[in-house]
Amino acid sequence: MKNISEIRFVKELKDCYFHRDRKYENIEIKQKALEAMLMLWNADNVECCGHVYSQDMIRNMMLNKMMPEELDDAIRRWKEHGETSAEQLYHHLFLTVVLANALELFHKVMRGESILIECEIKVKVVA
Repeated sequence: MKNISEIRFVKELKDCYFHRDRKYENIEIKQKALEAMLMLWNADNVECCGHVYSQDMIRNMMLNKMMPEELDDAIRRWKEHGETSAEQLYHHLFLTVVLANALELFHKVMRGESILIECEIKVKVVA
């Protein structure tokens, strides 16, 4: 049985990203976009720039932060790089979602809002 977040994700896929009025260049790109979205949703974790994003973190960003325009941006960059696989689109999509989240935090800081950032700092001392 699906949990609430999976049901919500499927609904958002249908209502926001793949409804019949939403235009894609062709059916192949639409299919690759769907595959990339599902790959990202189902990823156990993703490591980027030394940070590991858990499945819960990724899913939270996809449900609560991601917008259809970010999928469009990922597709645009994917095409600009001449890439063709769903896995390559998945990487562009992940970076788009993470960068959008980071940009949102940056804007909050610039507006003087308080934010909580959890981080771990590793220091290596060389004698």
